[in-house]
Amino acid sequence: MQKRRVVLADIVPKGTKEDTCNYHLDELKRLIETYDGYTVVQVIQKKDNVDQKTYFGSGKLAELRMEVEQSNADIVVFGNILKPIQRENLRNVFREKHQAENEISVDVWDRVDLILEIFKKHAKTPEAKLQIKLAEMEHMGAKIRDMSQELGRQGGGGTGNRGQGETNTEIMKRHISQEKSKVKRQLEKYANTRELHRKNRKRHGFLTIGIVGYTNAGKSTLLNAMTRKGTYEADKLFATLSTSVGKLFLQKYGEDGSYQSQELLLSDTIGFIRDLPPRLVQAFKSTLEDSIESEYLFHTLDAGDPEIDTKMAVVNQILKDIGAYDEKKMIYIFNKIDRIDPEHKKELEQKYSSLNPHFVSAVTGEGIEELKTWIEGNIAFKKY
Repeated sequence: MQKRRVVLADIVPKGTKEDTCNYHLDELKRLIETYDGYTVVQVIQKKDNVDQKTYFGSGKLAELRMEVEQSNADIVVFGNILKPIQRENLRNVFREKHQAENEISVDVWDRVDLILEIFKKHAKTPEAKLQIKLAEMEHMGAKIRDMSQELGRQGGGGTGNRGQGETNTEIMKRHISQEKSKVKRQLEKYANTRELHRKNRKRHGFLTIGIVGYTNAGKSTLLNAMTRKGTYEADKLFATLSTSVGKLFLQKYGEDGSYQSQELLLSDTIGFIRDLPPRLVQAFKSTLEDSIESEYLFHTLDAGDPEIDTKMAVVNQILKDIGAYDEKKMIYIFNKIDRIDPEHKKELEQKYSSLNPHFVSAVTGEGIEELKTWIEGNIAFKKY
């Protein structure tokens, strides 16, 4: 499949630091690369407020249209969430130059559309595909609600002003609601099976550790380094959508010479990302349950990430939103230390000393044995 040509468009508030702006743009570019596209042009405006009808103002919109035409782009991706009226007006702007063909040859996506397209590309299992379908319907439902409110304002808000367009939105909402119910029932079957597996593990005394973190923090690589599971790993955002569970075998000798062994289970699933609407995260909750209902959570971070504080906060907030945050079971793992120098590592150790962090490289193996030793002495060989 030929890579699609993408124009990246966004508005950033005035006063935004250049480093912050570039970092957010780089994340969007990486999302586009993960989708298997490439950025041909970026059109960025520093402005505190977006245009409610077309996102960009008229001058910047004319520049954007010119860039789309000159670059022969396939998609325009906006770095924020578009309102339905903005999306439709933007589509009309790009439709004008294709009136002869009477078709839209340029797709208009917002950030969530792009993430959903990535999800669809990476969904391999029947459950993952159902979760993507539910996430798409949640996103579409939000668009329709916004559209209905917009039509209501245009029609004066009274029941006597209900036009055909508003009637159609009610039909669409009812259809989506019915489809969501069907998908949720199907997902419940997978959730029930997973619940039985969790109960069986507890019955057999398996301690479970869930690996959570911002996407691309190296969670799957950590799982493989700890358990030799062989889970797919890639230097891409959202490389993993389904849950992977691996076994960690531990053993130790007591002071009296007695021998003990224990198998722990580590589970890894979808990574988190900033500005992802909670309703989309909820669509993946059944997959996340293996991790979030574990006795402990390995909150995995990229030690070399300049926005490590922001991403730590994003993950913790999402865990709070889905009722999974528990400070007592949170263990912070600073991964990818092979990419930072010793001085930076010392700075991180001092800055985050209150979190009792562990520093590892899941790629080179540095710190992995020390982490296993810590697990043996602090959380393994206990009854739960």
